[in-house]
Amino acid sequence: MPSKFKGVFPAVVTPIDARGRFNPDAMHKLAQFLIPKGVHGCYVTGSTGEGLLLNVKERKAVAKTAVEAFGKKGKVIVHIGAMGTRDTADLAAHAAEVGAAGISSIPPIYFPHTMGDIIEYYRAVGKAAGIPMFVYSIPALLNRSFTADDLARFREIPEFAGIKFTDYNLYELRNMRDDFGPDFTIFNGYDQVFACGLAMGADAGIGSTYNFMPEMFVAVYKAFTSGDTAKAFDFQHKLNRIIRIAIRGNALATTKVMLRFRGVDCGKPIPPIREPLPNEIEETEGDLKKLGFPDEYVKEAVEYMKK
Repeated sequence: MPSKFKGVFPAVVTPIDARGRFNPDAMHKLAQFLIPKGVHGCYVTGSTGEGLLLNVKERKAVAKTAVEAFGKKGKVIVHIGAMGTRDTADLAAHAAEVGAAGISSIPPIYFPHTMGDIIEYYRAVGKAAGIPMFVYSIPALLNRSFTADDLARFREIPEFAGIKFTDYNLYELRNMRDDFGPDFTIFNGYDQVFACGLAMGADAGIGSTYNFMPEMFVAVYKAFTSGDTAKAFDFQHKLNRIIRIAIRGNALATTKVMLRFRGVDCGKPIPPIREPLPNEIEETEGDLKKLGFPDEYVKEAVEYMKK
């Protein structure tokens, strides 16, 4: 099912209100913050979106709200991975029903599964949705990686359209590009190597820190696709200084803190993920100001995109 996705896709946080419930109004505000910055869509209820900490009803509400919030101004990809095929297929069908452009899923977790089991899981999920489906590979959290040879067995699934490749093994990313050709979408997953992933054949990026510095990632993408590779890597090096600060603690929790620094309040993390302590927040804010973030960083990226 060829359906090409290109560009910058923030893995958006799930806004939570003071009662610990999904906050749809804040999701709309987050979309209003991101869209003018030039992003090409978003990825919801993934790792950054704390999807596995939400129940099925909540996840459906997030997906529906995200599609409404982005409208025709960006493609919404819904992560629908869950413990069992039944819930995953239910979420997949719902994502298609509300107008998502694509779905994505981690492979089955916790119990041991053969590659044959995994393929049947994705076959059922893809059939339930009938829209482009992207395998989500994140070995650091799943203790399972996918090679180009593994993915060759997925060709028989009509909805299989690409992969979210959250892995530093860019050699394998290139193998996937070589084996699957230009119609296959590869999303680079680690923010720290977005420019590197593009250089090795990725079409797009999905990432956590895109939430609070979308301008920088859009600038990386524009520079690279315009042939200005040196500038793309210059932006990458600069944003990595910010990422280094952001990932000192729990990166998911810090992402919501960083969004507050940009004027977008998406609440606190979902337990058991904890909110950073006040002294941790103060230290982070101080270190960011020393680097001139966000003002100087944003200004440079915005000026570049005007060229």
